[in-house]
Amino acid sequence: MKWLKSINIEIDWFLVFLVIAVIIYVPFACVYCSIKWLYCQLPWVSKRIKEKKILAAKLEELKKTKIRKMVAKIKELEEKLGLQERLFPIHYDPFYYKNPKPEEPDIYRDVIENTGPTTLERIAYYKDLRQKVKSGFRSADIIVAVNVNNADFIYKTKECNVLLFVRNECYACPDEAKPAKRVLHGEYEDEIRTLAECGPYQDYFVVNVPGRFNYLAVVENKEERLSKYIDDFKQKYKKPVQKDIAI
Repeated sequence: MKWLKSINIEIDWFLVFLVIAVIIYVPFACVYCSIKWLYCQLPWVSKRIKEKKILAAKLEELKKTKIRKMVAKIKELEEKLGLQERLFPIHYDPFYYKNPKPEEPDIYRDVIENTGPTTLERIAYYKDLRQKVKSGFRSADIIVAVNVNNADFIYKTKECNVLLFVRNECYACPDEAKPAKRVLHGEYEDEIRTLAECGPYQDYFVVNVPGRFNYLAVVENKEERLSKYIDDFKQKYKKPVQKDIAI
Protein backbone atom coordinates (compact mmCIF):
# COMPACT_ATOMS: atom_id res chain seq x y z
CA MET A 1 0.00 0.00 0.00
CA LYS A 2 1.20 3.53 -0.87
CA TRP A 3 0.79 5.03 2.60
CA LEU A 4 2.91 2.24 4.10
CA LYS A 5 5.65 2.92 1.58
CA SER A 6 5.56 6.63 2.42
CA ILE A 7 5.98 5.81 6.14
CA ASN A 8 8.95 3.58 5.38
CA ILE A 9 10.54 6.36 3.31
CA GLU A 10 10.03 8.90 6.13
CA ILE A 11 11.51 6.50 8.70
CA ASP A 12 14.53 5.85 6.47
CA TRP A 13 15.21 9.58 6.06
CA PHE A 14 14.84 10.07 9.82
CA LEU A 15 17.43 7.39 10.50
CA VAL A 16 19.77 8.95 7.94
CA PHE A 17 19.51 12.40 9.55
CA LEU A 18 19.97 10.84 13.01
CA VAL A 19 23.18 9.09 11.96
CA ILE A 20 24.52 12.26 10.34
CA ALA A 21 23.74 14.28 13.48
CA VAL A 22 25.54 11.77 15.69
CA ILE A 23 28.58 11.74 13.39
CA ILE A 24 28.76 15.53 13.50
CA TYR A 25 28.02 15.91 17.26
CA VAL A 26 30.31 13.24 18.74
CA PRO A 27 33.65 14.75 17.55
CA PHE A 28 32.63 18.22 18.81
CA ALA A 29 31.57 16.77 22.16
CA CYS A 30 34.85 14.93 22.50
CA VAL A 31 36.84 18.04 21.63
CA TYR A 32 34.83 20.13 24.12
CA CYS A 33 35.31 17.62 26.96
CA SER A 34 39.02 17.32 26.19
CA ILE A 35 39.56 21.08 26.18
CA LYS A 36 37.56 21.43 29.43
CA TRP A 37 39.61 18.69 31.12
CA LEU A 38 42.90 20.25 29.97
CA TYR A 39 41.74 23.68 31.18
CA CYS A 40 40.93 22.28 34.63
CA GLN A 41 44.42 20.78 34.85
CA LEU A 42 46.06 24.20 34.62
CA PRO A 43 47.71 24.97 38.00
CA TRP A 44 45.85 28.21 38.75
CA VAL A 45 42.50 26.78 37.60
CA SER A 46 42.97 23.58 39.61
CA LYS A 47 43.86 25.64 42.68
CA ARG A 48 40.75 27.79 42.29
CA ILE A 49 38.51 24.71 41.94
CA LYS A 50 39.95 23.17 45.11
CA GLU A 51 39.45 26.44 47.00
CA LYS A 52 35.80 26.54 45.91
CA LYS A 53 35.27 22.96 47.11
CA ILE A 54 36.89 23.73 50.47
CA LEU A 55 34.77 26.88 50.85
CA ALA A 56 31.59 24.97 49.98
CA ALA A 57 32.45 22.29 52.56
CA LYS A 58 33.07 24.95 55.23
CA LEU A 59 29.75 26.67 54.45
CA GLU A 60 27.93 23.34 54.66
CA GLU A 61 29.53 22.57 58.02
CA LEU A 62 28.69 26.08 59.27
CA LYS A 63 25.07 25.57 58.23
CA LYS A 64 24.92 22.25 60.09
CA THR A 65 26.41 23.87 63.21
CA LYS A 66 23.87 26.70 63.14
CA ILE A 67 21.02 24.21 62.72
CA ARG A 68 22.27 22.17 65.68
CA LYS A 69 22.49 25.30 67.83
CA MET A 70 18.97 26.33 66.78
CA VAL A 71 17.64 22.86 67.61
CA ALA A 72 19.24 23.08 71.07
CA LYS A 73 17.66 26.52 71.64
CA ILE A 74 14.27 25.23 70.48
CA LYS A 75 14.48 22.32 72.95
CA GLU A 76 15.30 24.77 75.74
CA LEU A 77 12.31 26.98 74.86
CA GLU A 78 10.02 23.93 74.62
CA GLU A 79 11.05 22.91 78.13
CA LYS A 80 10.26 26.38 79.45
CA LEU A 81 6.81 26.21 77.84
CA GLY A 82 6.18 22.67 79.09
CA LEU A 83 6.11 21.08 75.64
CA GLN A 84 7.17 17.44 75.83
CA GLU A 85 7.94 14.53 73.51
CA ARG A 86 7.82 16.51 70.31
CA LEU A 87 9.10 14.99 67.05
CA PHE A 88 9.95 17.42 64.22
CA PRO A 89 7.58 20.17 65.44
CA ILE A 90 7.00 23.35 63.44
CA HIS A 91 4.13 24.85 65.47
CA TYR A 92 3.42 25.54 69.14
CA ASP A 93 0.10 23.76 68.68
CA PRO A 94 0.21 21.44 65.63
CA PHE A 95 -3.61 21.14 65.68
CA TYR A 96 -4.32 24.90 65.62
CA TYR A 97 -6.62 25.62 62.67
CA LYS A 98 -4.75 28.76 61.57
CA ASN A 99 -1.37 27.08 61.22
CA PRO A 100 0.14 27.58 57.76
CA LYS A 101 0.59 24.47 55.67
CA PRO A 102 4.02 22.79 55.80
CA GLU A 103 6.44 23.77 53.06
CA GLU A 104 7.23 21.44 50.21
CA PRO A 105 10.72 19.87 50.24
CA ASP A 106 13.21 22.30 48.77
CA ILE A 107 16.80 23.47 49.06
CA TYR A 108 16.17 24.43 52.68
CA ARG A 109 15.41 20.85 53.73
CA ASP A 110 17.29 19.75 56.82
CA VAL A 111 20.89 19.07 55.75
CA ILE A 112 21.61 16.79 58.70
CA GLU A 113 19.34 13.85 57.86
CA ASN A 114 17.34 15.28 54.95
CA THR A 115 14.20 14.86 57.06
CA GLY A 116 12.08 16.95 59.37
CA PRO A 117 11.28 20.66 59.13
CA THR A 118 12.92 22.97 56.64
CA THR A 119 15.36 25.60 57.87
CA LEU A 120 12.78 28.33 57.28
CA GLU A 121 10.20 26.38 59.29
CA ARG A 122 12.70 25.95 62.14
CA ILE A 123 13.40 29.69 62.18
CA ALA A 124 9.69 30.58 62.25
CA TYR A 125 9.05 28.03 65.02
CA TYR A 126 12.02 29.29 67.05
CA LYS A 127 10.84 32.91 66.79
CA ASP A 128 7.30 31.92 67.82
CA LEU A 129 8.52 30.03 70.90
CA ARG A 130 10.90 32.83 71.86
CA GLN A 131 8.08 35.39 71.63
CA LYS A 132 5.79 33.22 73.75
CA VAL A 133 8.44 32.77 76.46
CA LYS A 134 9.21 36.50 76.42
CA SER A 135 5.54 37.48 76.76
CA GLY A 136 4.76 34.82 79.37
CA PHE A 137 2.17 33.21 77.10
CA ARG A 138 -0.30 30.84 78.71
CA SER A 139 -2.98 29.08 76.71
CA ALA A 140 -6.61 29.43 77.76
CA ASP A 141 -8.11 27.21 80.45
CA ILE A 142 -10.89 26.10 78.08
CA ILE A 143 -10.22 25.79 74.36
CA VAL A 144 -12.85 24.95 71.76
CA ALA A 145 -11.91 22.41 69.09
CA VAL A 146 -13.85 21.02 66.14
CA ASN A 147 -13.91 17.40 65.05
CA VAL A 148 -14.92 17.49 61.40
CA ASN A 149 -16.01 14.46 59.43
CA ASN A 150 -14.54 15.42 56.05
CA ALA A 151 -17.25 13.83 53.90
CA ASP A 152 -20.12 15.45 55.82
CA PHE A 153 -18.34 18.75 56.13
CA ILE A 154 -17.42 19.20 52.47
CA TYR A 155 -20.39 17.65 50.69
CA LYS A 156 -23.34 17.86 53.06
CA THR A 157 -24.30 20.01 56.05
CA LYS A 158 -20.96 21.62 57.02
CA GLU A 159 -21.67 20.68 60.60
CA CYS A 160 -19.12 19.46 63.08
CA ASN A 161 -18.73 17.88 66.48
CA VAL A 162 -17.23 20.10 69.15
CA LEU A 163 -14.67 19.22 71.81
CA LEU A 164 -13.54 21.21 74.82
CA PHE A 165 -9.89 21.10 75.86
CA VAL A 166 -9.99 21.85 79.59
CA ARG A 167 -7.04 22.58 81.85
CA ASN A 168 -7.06 19.96 84.59
CA GLU A 169 -5.62 22.20 87.28
CA CYS A 170 -8.56 24.61 86.93
CA TYR A 171 -11.51 22.25 86.43
CA ALA A 172 -12.56 18.90 87.83
CA CYS A 173 -12.44 16.09 85.30
CA PRO A 174 -15.81 14.47 84.43
CA ASP A 175 -15.96 10.68 84.30
CA GLU A 176 -16.46 10.62 80.51
CA ALA A 177 -13.50 12.93 79.78
CA LYS A 178 -10.29 11.65 78.20
CA PRO A 179 -6.68 12.89 78.36
CA ALA A 180 -5.94 15.29 75.51
CA LYS A 181 -2.83 13.40 74.38
CA ARG A 182 -4.84 10.20 73.91
CA VAL A 183 -7.49 12.00 71.85
CA LEU A 184 -5.02 13.89 69.65
CA HIS A 185 -3.00 10.79 68.86
CA GLY A 186 -5.98 8.53 68.35
CA GLU A 187 -7.94 7.40 65.34
CA TYR A 188 -9.36 10.81 64.40
CA GLU A 189 -6.35 13.03 64.99
CA ASP A 190 -6.35 14.41 61.42
CA GLU A 191 -9.89 15.72 61.86
CA ILE A 192 -9.35 17.72 65.08
CA ARG A 193 -8.58 21.43 64.92
CA THR A 194 -8.27 23.71 67.93
CA LEU A 195 -9.68 27.23 67.53
CA ALA A 196 -7.08 28.69 69.89
CA GLU A 197 -3.51 27.60 70.48
CA CYS A 198 -3.43 24.86 73.10
CA GLY A 199 -0.42 24.58 75.39
CA PRO A 200 1.05 21.36 76.81
CA TYR A 201 -1.44 18.63 76.03
CA GLN A 202 -0.61 16.74 79.21
CA ASP A 203 -2.23 19.62 81.15
CA TYR A 204 -5.62 19.17 79.43
CA PHE A 205 -8.46 16.70 79.29
CA VAL A 206 -11.08 16.58 76.51
CA VAL A 207 -14.86 16.72 76.85
CA ASN A 208 -17.22 15.89 73.98
CA VAL A 209 -20.01 18.45 73.62
CA PRO A 210 -23.34 16.71 72.82
CA GLY A 211 -24.89 17.39 69.40
CA ARG A 212 -23.56 18.86 66.16
CA PHE A 213 -22.93 22.52 65.44
CA ASN A 214 -22.59 24.85 62.47
CA TYR A 215 -18.88 25.15 61.76
CA LEU A 216 -18.84 28.86 60.88
CA ALA A 217 -20.95 29.75 63.92
CA VAL A 218 -18.51 27.89 66.17
CA VAL A 219 -15.46 29.54 64.60
CA GLU A 220 -17.01 33.01 64.86
CA ASN A 221 -18.15 32.34 68.46
CA LYS A 222 -21.81 32.84 67.55
CA GLU A 223 -23.15 29.43 68.55
CA GLU A 224 -25.45 30.11 71.53
CA ARG A 225 -25.93 26.44 72.45
CA LEU A 226 -22.16 26.02 72.74
CA SER A 227 -21.76 29.19 74.80
CA LYS A 228 -24.46 28.02 77.22
CA TYR A 229 -22.85 24.58 77.53
CA ILE A 230 -19.46 26.15 78.36
CA ASP A 231 -21.01 28.47 80.97
CA ASP A 232 -22.81 25.52 82.60
CA PHE A 233 -19.60 23.47 82.51
CA LYS A 234 -17.66 26.24 84.25
CA GLN A 235 -20.22 26.54 87.01
CA LYS A 236 -20.37 22.79 87.60
CA TYR A 237 -16.71 21.79 87.37
CA LYS A 238 -14.72 24.90 88.34
CA LYS A 239 -12.26 24.08 91.12
CA PRO A 240 -12.29 26.41 94.13
CA VAL A 241 -9.44 28.89 94.20
CA GLN A 242 -6.96 27.99 96.88
CA LYS A 243 -5.76 31.04 98.74
CA ASP A 244 -2.59 31.15 100.77
CA ILE A 245 -3.32 31.54 104.47
CA ALA A 246 -0.96 33.78 106.36
CA ILE A 247 -0.06 32.49 109.80
